[in-house]
Amino acid sequence: MKIAIYSRKSKFTGKGESIENQVVLCREYIQRNIPEAKDSDILVYEDEGFSAKNLDRPQFRMMMQSARKQPFAYIVVSRLDRISRNVGDFATLIEELNGMNTAFVCIKEQFDTSTPMGRAMMNIAAVFAQLERETIAERVRDNLVLLARTGRWLGGVTPLGFVGEKTAVTDAEGKNRSAYKLTVVEGEMSRVRTIYAKFLEFQSLTKVATWCIQNNIKTREGSEFRMRTVRDILTNPVYCTADEAAFDYFTKLGSDVCFEREKADGKHGLMPFHRTEQNGKKQLRLPPEEWIISLGKHKPIIPSEEWIKAQEIISGNAGKSFYRPVRNQVSVFSGLVRCANCGSIMRPRINSNARREADGSQTFYYMCELKERSRLKNCQMCNVNGNVLDKLLCDEIMNFNKPSSNVGKQLDSILRQIEKKTGGNREQTEELTKQLSEKKRMIANLMKTLAMNEPTSTLFEYTKNEVERLDSEIKNTENELAKLSYISEQDDKRSEHVDMLVRSLGEFRERFAELQATYTGPITLHLAAENMLDNLFEERLEKNDLLPLGENGDHLLVETSYFSPPMGLSNILLRIKAKGYYPVLAHPERYVYMGESDYRRLKDMGVKFQLNLPSIAGMYGNRIKKKAVLLLSEKAVAYTGTDIHSYNIFQKFICTSITRNVQKLLDF
Repeated sequence: MKIAIYSRKSKFTGKGESIENQVVLCREYIQRNIPEAKDSDILVYEDEGFSAKNLDRPQFRMMMQSARKQPFAYIVVSRLDRISRNVGDFATLIEELNGMNTAFVCIKEQFDTSTPMGRAMMNIAAVFAQLERETIAERVRDNLVLLARTGRWLGGVTPLGFVGEKTAVTDAEGKNRSAYKLTVVEGEMSRVRTIYAKFLEFQSLTKVATWCIQNNIKTREGSEFRMRTVRDILTNPVYCTADEAAFDYFTKLGSDVCFEREKADGKHGLMPFHRTEQNGKKQLRLPPEEWIISLGKHKPIIPSEEWIKAQEIISGNAGKSFYRPVRNQVSVFSGLVRCANCGSIMRPRINSNARREADGSQTFYYMCELKERSRLKNCQMCNVNGNVLDKLLCDEIMNFNKPSSNVGKQLDSILRQIEKKTGGNREQTEELTKQLSEKKRMIANLMKTLAMNEPTSTLFEYTKNEVERLDSEIKNTENELAKLSYISEQDDKRSEHVDMLVRSLGEFRERFAELQATYTGPITLHLAAENMLDNLFEERLEKNDLLPLGENGDHLLVETSYFSPPMGLSNILLRIKAKGYYPVLAHPERYVYMGESDYRRLKDMGVKFQLNLPSIAGMYGNRIKKKAVLLLSEKAVAYTGTDIHSYNIFQKFICTSITRNVQKLLDF
């Protein structure tokens, strides 16, 4: 029997009804109320950061795809609104589940669609859930309109050219809320006016961004203006003069203009609200008909005819191809090479008529991004032969493998310092332990003396003071021992970390020596893919529509959900082997559902493991790091990978995780 647990939370917070709490409640319910589920597969699907407006949520879609392939016996949720507050969506879902003979169980409302009464009551509850959602949405918008009428900036990133002066406003429910009055900062606002003027002249976002770069005009943060930044400024109604032309423009667009036409006298700017909406981790732009346009308290900046003209130009240019920096995958160090003149990133570029190297590899070069975006004006750095530079960098990195390298020397030095410090801490701990024992013995003797004397005697008072003094010293000694114990624990962890690095480097040197003995040519790259074991995988496997690993193309890199395995994981892996592939499980240390017994079972099946190197550096947390160390200690790891998908992640790995961990080793 197969059972699914579904949980959802609309915001990424650590408060309220968390995803984890919902799952725990569901598991407890299954254990108490579904006896036949004892040996069942329980799959968990979690959507965090998604509202209940509709069913368009990634984990929910995955759950339903799995159900259509092999129906669940039960789908369990903590509350009805975790699924949906839309009665139409809910009715369609229940009808589909009934067709699959899947019972839908809701814990809080105590509904179970395996019974006729449960189905009837659930439909009634769904109606009220939708009513609640629509009422809340209406109340929120009404409240937002009332706040908009105040003409205040309600918070968030203040637009360029303004500073927010904090003030208090009263909402529809009589609650005091913080808001901000926008005040013009002339130094910044001059840049805004210049951007509008240049856009009306050039009629191109790209040309305006390039002009700003060439003339050293930068954002508030000191960054260069990009096309998107320029567009955000040009399309923000906050800069538009609030006159009758603006009133008519937004009214025609269908926006909610919450002031009268006669008040649009051109003495103030506009204040826009509800232009964006959070959807998961993404911020979506809403259409103009969703906007709320209010009369602002700030001065007008751009005449309405110019602002509206800018919108018409942007709309007319929408179908044109704007300049975008070229991205390619020819360079090993794409995004990591910096210009020596200006510090900008050097991007890899390929000429259409580029020659090829003797080994057949594509010739490319690195170009300074600032040089490219400023059309050669702000930087004249010469382009660099990418093939030569990549080889030099690879050779330098490989020097880290040598025992005489700075890395090896650092690790040896750290180990020696840890051993020396550990010995000193051990001696100090032994001495303090002896002192503690002696002071406790002295207190015991003094207590006997107290018992033999009258409370009014001089000896009694003296003895009592001595007991209090010794008791205070004992507490201080115990605190010192606790500190030493904590320091020793940290030193042990540092020592283990260093030992692991030393062992890893040693194994790497051995394997690299074997590689050197047989290697005769340049680095060869193979096109391959990491395959998610979802409902489409087996179809691709059957058709051999895959990109395998290895020189012989006989290894297949696969992964699963971090939270739950696919149904029949073992059978899928066996079918991969039957097709002539060696299954390689990517980042097994990151699967929360896997334990030591699971790793051994998969290893016995002939599954190879690929470890993520950031896991060792602690990039994903201590729990995953411990599992990674376990796999390494069990010699279960066949391959390692960086799992680097972008420059930002690579930078975080190299410049944050490793550096921070090494610094911890040095700071003792």
